[in-house]
Formats: sequence, structure tokens, C-alpha cells
Amino acid sequence: MDSKYAAQQYILEAVRSEGFPAVVICPTFMIGPNDVNLGSGQMIVAAYTQKLRFLSPGGKNFVYVRDVAQAAVNALQLGPPGETYIAGNINLTYRQFFALVGEITGTTPPHLPLPGWIILVAGFVSSVLATLLHFRPLLNYSQALVSLDTQFYSPAKAVEELHMPQTDIRIALKAAFEWLRREQYCP
Repeated sequence: MDSKYAAQQYILEAVRSEGFPAVVICPTFMIGPNDVNLGSGQMIVAAYTQKLRFLSPGGKNFVYVRDVAQAAVNALQLGPPGETYIAGNINLTYRQFFALVGEITGTTPPHLPLPGWIILVAGFVSSVLATLLHFRPLLNYSQALVSLDTQFYSPAKAVEELHMPQTDIRIALKAAFEWLRREQYCP
């Protein structure tokens, strides 16, 4: 997150000082197909395979990756240089998000809420073990910290000025799940 913010500040300074023609698109949590590094797809896989049984009290703004792509394309013609846009869609708690994942995948969503301190301890222990034993944990300490936040945003400016689509997140989840199954991330 820090490197993305630093890059954004660098670009905006170049717009101010040199007239660099840039518009900044800040996507929220993107959902969709072709998630080759299993970013958001990791959450879907974990819920589908029942490896995720507990809920964090936080939430996020979720958006279809194709809507973000359309906003970026539209920004080339519609976005004035130096403007920044939040490319998002819907604010959901993790309980709401995983209920939709369960609906799309036909599985029982995680439903047991955990207090924040337990999530932080689990993330810390997982991070230490992953470092020592060289594996990718389901939850690391950084993810644990972020999972406690409620990262809700409004995409109204991008919707109005960039004509950003607002596709139902169920469509994004279905496209992501179908791709994950086709690529055998979800057996």
C-alpha cells in the first residue's frame, strides 16, 4: 500500500510540475477472472474449500475487475490530468461478502466471528511459521491488520465523470469462480 501511495504522489507531482498527462485510477478490491496470482481469488478458494471458517469484523469495497478496466479506458478521454478516481462498487462486510461467495459456489460460507486480537495473533503466528517453514499462509500479519479495517469508499465520482459501470458483484464472483474452477484452483 505504501509503494502504491508513493507512486501516486510521484505521478501527481509530475502532473503539477511538468504537465504530465496522467489520471489516477485507484481500484478497490477487484473480483474477476484471470487472477493468476490469487489475490482476491484466494479468498474465494479458501471459502470454497472450507479452509476459511472464521470471519473478521471488517469489510471492503468490492468491484468487478472489468468495470475498473472500463473506467481506466474512459479516463483516457474523460479524465482531466491530475484527477484521482476511486474505481469501486459495493461496500460489504466480510460476512456479507462470504454469504455471496457461498451463494455463487454452493458452499456454506464462514460464519463464526472472531475478535480482532485473535485474528492478529493468528496472523502473527502464521507469518512467523511461514517464514521459518517457507510456505504461503492463508492469513499473514499484514492481512490480519487489514481484515480488521472497514475499507468502505464511494465510487460516485468515477461513475459520474468516467461513466464507470457498476456491474452486480455476483456477476464478478461468478466469473471469478468459473475461472478458478477452469484453472483447477477450485476442485
